[in-house]
Amino acid sequence: MNHQHTWILVADAGNARILQYEGPFKPLTQVDGALFAHKHEMNHEFVSSDRGRTAGRFAGSKHAFEWPTDPHQYEKKIFAKELTRFLGAHEQDFQRLILVAPPEMMGNIHHETKANHILTKKIYAKETKNLTRVPLHRMAQHLKGVLNFQLKAA
Repeated sequence: MNHQHTWILVADAGNARILQYEGPFKPLTQVDGALFAHKHEMNHEFVSSDRGRTAGRFAGSKHAFEWPTDPHQYEKKIFAKELTRFLGAHEQDFQRLILVAPPEMMGNIHHETKANHILTKKIYAKETKNLTRVPLHRMAQHLKGVLNFQLKAA
């Protein structure tokens, strides 16, 4: 029986890996070159200790400057973009894609994949949970619902 190659993106805000599923009773494998770590800068590296001041509408009044975008949110979006670029560059290597990420990161990934219609069509399932710290040999147990995985009796 010929099984479709399914890639599984397992990601959170700073780490990701792509696994390959080739069918029941075959172990999940790590896709070569598909292990990602995104370094998030500390707050003091993003901004100076003083947020700055802007002149108020009335003489002598000043207000603290607020950043239009939270720097950490921006970094998470950049990481999601990096992941979807990788998937887009390798879209010929898989027929189905399963996305596994916590809700906020899932939203970022979903936003980035909307621009790539081929990639969007390949999305087979989404799981909103964080499995980035689950060892590879236990991952199939956590995903058996979306993989229709049949585990061998131990």
